[in-house]
Amino acid sequence: METQTAVKKTKIINPLFIFLGFLLFAITCLLIGAFLDLKISSFLAGASQEDWRNHTFGNYFSFIPGLLCALLLMFVGPLLVLTQPHKFKSLHTRIIYLIIAYLLMGGAVSFCAYDGFIRELSYSFVNTPLQSWALSWNVLFAIGVSTIVMTITSLIIHFKIKDANKHTWYKWAILVFVVLAIQWLIVFLLKQNIVRERYLWIMDPNGGKGDESLFKPWYSLIWNQSQGSGFNYASFPSGHVNWATTLIPIVLLPTIIFQRKLWAQICPICFIVIIIAVTMFARVQPGYHFLSDTSTTVFIASVCNLVIYLAIYRLNLIKLP
Repeated sequence: METQTAVKKTKIINPLFIFLGFLLFAITCLLIGAFLDLKISSFLAGASQEDWRNHTFGNYFSFIPGLLCALLLMFVGPLLVLTQPHKFKSLHTRIIYLIIAYLLMGGAVSFCAYDGFIRELSYSFVNTPLQSWALSWNVLFAIGVSTIVMTITSLIIHFKIKDANKHTWYKWAILVFVVLAIQWLIVFLLKQNIVRERYLWIMDPNGGKGDESLFKPWYSLIWNQSQGSGFNYASFPSGHVNWATTLIPIVLLPTIIFQRKLWAQICPICFIVIIIAVTMFARVQPGYHFLSDTSTTVFIASVCNLVIYLAIYRLNLIKLP
């Protein structure tokens, strides 16, 4: 008599549901912000410079997503090179590809580390030696650390990742690279071309009484406005939340792809949701952003992740070697 062995089915969370969940969350926050942006900021941030100075949580937590993004990006460069499905013809070709990857990712890591970590500490300790150190040594420090980490990653990839998994890892590395490039470009263009006064600038621009009439709801913002520029007018969208949302393709997808235990898939999802939500709060609390500024970034990230994921994994629109 033949005995049938029960095969235990593994439950894998569909990434589409995650992207759609973030998208629904962003749309909900945008709808709330359309009516309550100013009231929410007034409740959380207060109405004076003394209030904003006392919001140390928002000021200091903001750098954490950028630091996480910088650290995790160090793993993408070697993956993008060493997991390519085709074989390298020679060792020299492999070394050339690695050098290119190190330069590209080293630059990206330096940018993340500066904007998300060193710059925030510099703002918190204005006119101190730390600020001059950050401006002088940040790039060299970030590139040096990223090169060391990427070298270690290359050795791990060489000895641990089997040929059968290389194609999947390569698709993930491509997705991360494309998503981040498009997402960062969109956020950068919006910040440069749409002028929206920060809440703290509206309420207390020169240490005096603010003017709430300067407030503009997100749905009334116009592309390429000529009024003002720089930090005080760069509220829309949130750049710091952009760093937090980059953790979506970097952390969630490989966890879902390679983990077969349900709890091991749910825990990273909860971690990313908490990081994004807390970062949104941390940017509204000190008066740097409105709720709609932060949720717009989540909206952009969700759409980018959704479209690129469909193009690479589901529709195969991006042909891989």
